[in-house]
Amino acid sequence: MPHNPYRQKISIGEVFSWTYLRVLFKAIWLFFPSILFLVLAWFAFWQITQGKDLMQRTLENPRIFATFIFAEIFWVYITWYTSRIIGKIKTAGLSDSPDKEERFWGRFLIQMPRFLAFSCLTIIILAFLKLRFDPENRINWVFSIILGLSIFIYFGIYAFWSRKADNTDGLTDKKSKVKYLNSFRYTTYGLLGTALLVIIFLQSFIFLMILLFAFQVGLVLILIFRRKLIFIEELQKDIELLKTKQFLVKVRKFTFDSEDRLYTWVFIGILVVGLFFYLSTIFSVSFSVYIGTFPFVLFAFGLLLILGNGVTLVSVIYRINVHIIVFFFAFLSGLIFEPHYTHIPGKKNAANLFDNRQNLNEYFKNWIEQRKQELDDSSSKKIFPVYFVLADGGASRSGYWAASVLAKLNDETSGRFSKHIFCLSGASGGSVGNVTYFNLLRAKQTNESVTKNEVRAVQDYLETDFLTYTIARMLGPDVFRYIIPLKSIDDRAAALARVLEKGSGKQSLLYDSMATCFSEIITQKNKPYPLPILCINTTRMQDGRPAVISNIDLTDPRFNKRLDFLDLLDEDRDIKLSTSVVLGASFPYLSPAGRIDADNKQHYFVDGGYFDNSGSGVVSEMISILLKDPLYIKYQSKLQFYVLHITNSPQGDAALGKVNPLVNDLAAPVKTLIGAYGTQTIVNDERLWNLMNNTYGDPLHYRKFNLYDDGKSITYSMNWVISDTLLNAMNYSLGYNAELKKMVTEINK
Repeated sequence: MPHNPYRQKISIGEVFSWTYLRVLFKAIWLFFPSILFLVLAWFAFWQITQGKDLMQRTLENPRIFATFIFAEIFWVYITWYTSRIIGKIKTAGLSDSPDKEERFWGRFLIQMPRFLAFSCLTIIILAFLKLRFDPENRINWVFSIILGLSIFIYFGIYAFWSRKADNTDGLTDKKSKVKYLNSFRYTTYGLLGTALLVIIFLQSFIFLMILLFAFQVGLVLILIFRRKLIFIEELQKDIELLKTKQFLVKVRKFTFDSEDRLYTWVFIGILVVGLFFYLSTIFSVSFSVYIGTFPFVLFAFGLLLILGNGVTLVSVIYRINVHIIVFFFAFLSGLIFEPHYTHIPGKKNAANLFDNRQNLNEYFKNWIEQRKQELDDSSSKKIFPVYFVLADGGASRSGYWAASVLAKLNDETSGRFSKHIFCLSGASGGSVGNVTYFNLLRAKQTNESVTKNEVRAVQDYLETDFLTYTIARMLGPDVFRYIIPLKSIDDRAAALARVLEKGSGKQSLLYDSMATCFSEIITQKNKPYPLPILCINTTRMQDGRPAVISNIDLTDPRFNKRLDFLDLLDEDRDIKLSTSVVLGASFPYLSPAGRIDADNKQHYFVDGGYFDNSGSGVVSEMISILLKDPLYIKYQSKLQFYVLHITNSPQGDAALGKVNPLVNDLAAPVKTLIGAYGTQTIVNDERLWNLMNNTYGDPLHYRKFNLYDDGKSITYSMNWVISDTLLNAMNYSLGYNAELKKMVTEINK
């Protein structure tokens, strides 16, 4: 068996040499796509609560759990194989008598693909351990140290199996050596396969950790024994092949030679399986809800890694930086094509005109007219409350909490609460909750017995996984549309709108209710309207101007130049409720700014939370206008306005600390804008609180229903899907909330 100069050990002193560091950075650049997805996994599942809750949901759901196991294997194998092929082509050009730098380079080319695959498992193992033992990142440094030490763990396992593999050197014939190595390999395959089947059915956290670590140990064994077999077979590299510049010829030769033919067929097989899950999730709402986000992300990492390492492979073969060329063409494509148009369908009911919507004063007059008998009852001295509901943003968390609070108030008051709702205003996920409850009220207009349990009706809809289908477009077509204009495939914003419509399934009472167009729910002058005002707050990106999508006319200058979104649309166009709430929830990077063209201008709309995360601004203006309305003055002895603010974030001042001088000099404007994001909402809320306090002389007319008032130290993830653990905690808070109980008691008096 030939001597392998690239197996020579590297001393500790050599590791700290400039030559070694130079080669290290060279290797990081070569394998950058694989490293990038490791960093993304580390950030997504270690650092942010959204990723942690996705992992919690995986542990709760047997279907998602089983899919995750296969997705993890897929990502590990793709990482190793694609990095291995790049390293193999580079290795083939190395000399048989390397100098020190080339010897280092050869070691990296062999070991990096193995270590990267090993690290795919390390990051996920530690992420699950963090989820169980450090969900609040209090000892994040401990796990960071363990991650850093994983390189020593890898080489410890590597050294152990290398000694076992080198036992073949004491055997005399080739057949005995092959038999010895294969006995280890096949035993490992069998044990891991059996363990895989067991863990899928057991769904145990402890067994999962054991299995993933066993995969790490087995992975190193299989790769070492495979390499030993290659040297026993004395396979020679094809020097002449290195001279060809024909990409496909070179790749085919390196992937289907005797050394890698089997692994290439395995790669093709696993690629087909991964593509099935990947494409099915991209194109099917029901499949996306079925598979779950965590497994899909790993499948997407693997498939996008093939793309990234494919570009690297072309760069290696032709010795040019293709990555820069790809980014350049993506930039040019963006100058020509617009990938994020907002879906503006044709209006089905041409009789309902946006220009004919009632203004605030006319709506108030009609609202009073429908309650006139009760207001004119001189025998009753009871105050008649008028409720303005604010719902803070926060994705599914805020939507679930806001709709649940509203439904709970109505359930516990036998339907009396909803008769006093005047306006529903919110942004981002708060608008999702408001519109969900608005749709429930619509359903009850046609059939009052449609549900006797409003809480269950809205929760059944809002506990849906709205994330997977959306992120499938983000990590699918939206990656490619920068270069290829995929006009026939919707972007991730449209995907979020579609899953809001269809994701809950036909068994849900509110299935497809979000597909309703605004023209079907707008007010019309001189016509009674039985539903509340609906205000979906959004922000025009180019100038930061607040905009509102509403069923009443908001072009009145007393609304301080707020942009009335529907006023931009031609009368033959329309917008769905789903698209509207997505425009108000377009927070980077999950949802892009949505574009509509009007008045020969391009308008881009983003999350309403950039300017007003609670919707309090437009409500403050409404109340100021109505306080001067003659009808309010007429019924002032009975009518009283109340703001019901449904919040879902921890209360308290932001932590202030030292800013790095470099950050201060380079990024002070960015940090200030980020800080202003929340402060603007606080200022709007305080302005409204002061208005109510000054009007009625007490703080009781501005009431807060905070998710965190249950006294539990739980961090609720802001995401478009929520684990059962957090859903149960939110339901506990719903039953515990003191302000909610107090208000129910007051209404029932």
